[in-house]
Amino acid sequence: IGDIAFALGFDEQGSFARFFKRETGMTPTEYRNR
Repeated sequence: IGDIAFALGFDEQGSFARFFKRETGMTPTEYRNR
């Protein structure tokens, strides 16, 4: 997930995770495990 976050221009993995949850309603881990 960190590699994806940095590739998309996020400075921190946590910033990406918060954005992802806001947009999808799931954390990246929840999305992966669904």
